[in-house]
Parts: sequence; C-alpha cells; structure tokens
Amino acid sequence: PNIRGKVFVISCTNRPDLIDAALKRSGRTDERVPLTMPELATREALFSVMIARYNYQTNITDFLPFAKQAENLSGADIEVIVRRADKIAAKDGKKHIDHISLETAIDNFIPSASQRHNAMMTLYALRETSDKRWLPGNWREIVQGAQSTLHDQQASTPEREEILMMIGNEIPEA
Repeated sequence: PNIRGKVFVISCTNRPDLIDAALKRSGRTDERVPLTMPELATREALFSVMIARYNYQTNITDFLPFAKQAENLSGADIEVIVRRADKIAAKDGKKHIDHISLETAIDNFIPSASQRHNAMMTLYALRETSDKRWLPGNWREIVQGAQSTLHDQQASTPEREEILMMIGNEIPEA
C-alpha cells in the first residue's frame, strides 16, 4: 500500500547535533523547525498569560521591565517565576502580585540550564533548520546574542556559579 506522506513523526531534542546523520537525511526527517527562547514581546505577554492562567490578581499593568529582566528564560521559567511571585505576595500578606513580589521572584530564580548552554542549543537549533521559512524573522539577532553569550565571561550568573561550586558536582547516595 502507498502510505508515503501519511505518517507523521514528531520528535524534539535540545541537541540536534547529536542525532545520527542518517536520521536527518531527506526522506527520514523532512522538516526541522527551531524552537528558540521567547523574544521580548513574547516574554512580556507570557507574564500576563501566566497570571491569567492561574487566576492570580495583580496590580501590574506594564510587564515590559520584567520581560527585560527575564531575557534568555523560557516560558516554563516565566511560569515558575509567576507562581513564586504569588507565593511571595501571599507570604507578605498581599492579595495580589505586585512589583516587589515579581521582582523578588525574578531575582531569586536560578535557571536550570546555564545561559551558555542555552546559547549553544539555540545555535544548534538554527544551524540544523531544514528550510529558511522556519527561521525566526530576527534570526540574525538571535545568533549575535547567542554568540555574545558564548564569548562573554559572565555567561552564567556569579551567584549561580557560587551555589553550584558550594554544592559540588556529585551528591552522595543515601
């Protein structure tokens, strides 16, 4: 039977460079679409969306300053920040998320992946894209930002590095 074109396999990886070249040949993986970190406008909208998703109350009307602080963070990271901001506000006896609680949540947030690692994954994703039409309109700026992060000595926050050094690489078994 002729089933060509009727089977869709969708897979996802953050390291397309490690996928066997045979799997990336035409006819096996026809489309490779990069999913990059959200841009400024998207991050700004994500704060509003996450607050609405959880029915949180807020007196914040402009999320742009927070979106700027959340550069290189994922939508999931922003979701965690918003949830923590609500807990911080409640702990402080507030009935809504205010500037202080959101600022505190952002300041205390430690990303699970280093900014250097995110930059590397972004460059791999863009390099492995199968068609120009899948590249984001601002792909050149994304590449410049990622390359800058890779060359920047402060690619990871000093606080995060200090915490990781104190904890160590290995955790003994119980």
